[in-house]
Amino acid sequence: MDDAGTQVDGWRLRSRIGRGGMGEVWRAEGPVGEVVAVKVLHGRLSSDPELLARFSRELETGWRLVHENAVRVLDGGRLSDGRPYLVMDLLQGRPLAGLLHERGPLPWRVAVAVGRQVAAALDAAHAVGVVHRDLKPENVMVAIDEQGAWRVKVYDFGLSSLEGAGGLTAADVRLGTPTHMSPEYISQGVAGPAGDFYALGVVMYETLSGSVPFEGRGYQILQAHVAKEPAPLHRLCDAPPAVCDAVHTLLRKDPATRAGSRAFAGLDVR
Repeated sequence: MDDAGTQVDGWRLRSRIGRGGMGEVWRAEGPVGEVVAVKVLHGRLSSDPELLARFSRELETGWRLVHENAVRVLDGGRLSDGRPYLVMDLLQGRPLAGLLHERGPLPWRVAVAVGRQVAAALDAAHAVGVVHRDLKPENVMVAIDEQGAWRVKVYDFGLSSLEGAGGLTAADVRLGTPTHMSPEYISQGVAGPAGDFYALGVVMYETLSGSVPFEGRGYQILQAHVAKEPAPLHRLCDAPPAVCDAVHTLLRKDPATRAGSRAFAGLDVR
């Protein structure tokens, strides 16, 4: 369906900038020239309770979370034909996943700059009771500003849990991406702040080395997260030992001893 020109609560859809299995993302303009993104769920999915719940979580999360490194969700509702929509920041740049696919591992100073900003977004989310639960390079937007600094936005909080909500479906199925799941989520279904930082450790490992800590079939990956240690990062990249050690503190099996944003404290990136 061509929605160009459709009015959505004062925002007029101008051009489609993305399309996927769940829906479309449109560039939209406000009455005085403001530019935002509008995510619209496909009509055939508009009666799916799980997807509607995901949209609702993303909207509630966006209202709670206000931070320079996290995407803002400004509004939400339904179009006249019943399709749910979200109004959010129009993100500049490209997903970290695409950048890694195109360039391979990033310079370690850039990786640390990205990791610090993701950690700041996670701290802000956790402070208001939000756990992302699906952090991965696909959900990290990166851009270079006019001063040459790398800027990061974390987005897609659609699988997030609020105020300690459980991490399982009614059928006891783990939600998320196996390559980035924490050991405690895999073995116990516990999705908490420490699990987000484990996922950040996986993101950092991949950003520095070009590969995730564990690869293989889904079940093999899950078992490896629970029972195996990743290959020492210093063997796979040229980052200083302190940087490699920081990543490994994020990947500790025991969430009680796992570093959070403090893993980046004291790292000298000059």
